[in-house]
Amino acid sequence: MFDAQAIHAQAQDGAPQMDRTPIQPGWYKVTINQFERMMNKNGSGEHLKVEFDLENRRKVWNRYNLKNTNPKAEQIAMEQMAALCMSCGYNSIQDVWNPVELLGKSCELYIDLDGTYNNVKSVRKVEVTDPAQKLYGSQPVAPSATPAPSNGDIEDSEIPF
Repeated sequence: MFDAQAIHAQAQDGAPQMDRTPIQPGWYKVTINQFERMMNKNGSGEHLKVEFDLENRRKVWNRYNLKNTNPKAEQIAMEQMAALCMSCGYNSIQDVWNPVELLGKSCELYIDLDGTYNNVKSVRKVEVTDPAQKLYGSQPVAPSATPAPSNGDIEDSEIPF
């Protein structure tokens, strides 16, 4: 006999439980893991729920209220999405409801407590700490394989200097 309830209980006992305690307020480096378009609780609008993975294996979610009866709420959500996109290195994306360009991208979130819940307050680009990365970007430029021309290799042009 197949005992689904016993197997389910056994699987739950061995599964690691997600830590849902609030985290301390501050800046956290995150990676965008997934997103989902959802209806608001009262059915009057829609929001985009974005899941962020923190470096310490925790998760944080933020909702962007992109369709609402209140135009001010929509404007705030669009401004927040714009800040998220720019912090991930994008000046524009194809579809705000399906931001696939942002998946796997990193940024930093300022997370504060709203009662017992984590609340995303601000977003910014990941700060670069490696001096070579600041100068050259993510990968330093390798020296050119072709040597620079010597004075004898440069053709005389009509430029007067």
